[in-house]
Amino acid sequence: MTLQDTQWRLVQLLDEALPEQENVMRHPALMFLPEGRVAGSDGCNRLMGGYHEQGQLLHFTQLASTLMACVDGMETADKFNHLITDVRHYHIKEDVLELFSDSGELLMRFHRETATDGR
Repeated sequence: MTLQDTQWRLVQLLDEALPEQENVMRHPALMFLPEGRVAGSDGCNRLMGGYHEQGQLLHFTQLASTLMACVDGMETADKFNHLITDVRHYHIKEDVLELFSDSGELLMRFHRETATDGR
């Protein structure tokens, strides 16, 4: 199982589960692209940048995003953008991707999007 070619939908930030969003465009998600590129959303703004992966090590680089202000979801977007810079390790088991800090703290949990998810 690899990071690439999968849409990963955020379901947990630290110990807080994220509620389902009616508008799937408003749900934080990541897509790991070839050549070390990443794209996605923080739930408010589109984001893009790079990543380095080696074994279970993972580090995001040169992340940038659009700068829209959203009525709902700015708290989640701000927390997402803060935490993603602390990611150093990852683990994939079945349809779950977990991102960890250098100290081993679970920062984010994602679920793999599938065609049956209606997205």
